[in-house]
Amino acid sequence: MILKPNTLGSSIGVEIAYKKDELAYKLKDAFKYDDQIIIEEVIRNMREFNCACFKYNNKIYLSNVEEVSSANDILTFEDKYIDNNTYEINITPENYKIDLILEN
Repeated sequence: MILKPNTLGSSIGVEIAYKKDELAYKLKDAFKYDDQIIIEEVIRNMREFNCACFKYNNKIYLSNVEEVSSANDILTFEDKYIDNNTYEINITPENYKIDLILEN
């Protein structure tokens, strides 16, 4: 199971429990970061995409979509910010380049 703090980003506090006996420990650790935890099933051989968005003056701005890959089962905080050589970002037209502004 993947355990994610609900209100954090950048993979902060994300844990993976591979066995039942790891679940309680990993859950306790995840609750150090938030009082709500999202629990999801691990999907093997998945593709992971990132897209940033923000709202400004009633418009929603979206970044380009980027596909990331890592030697780990998930892209970790350490992959992103500490050891920049452990993951790869692939931005191509096949990755659904998006330049959208949505108005309310």
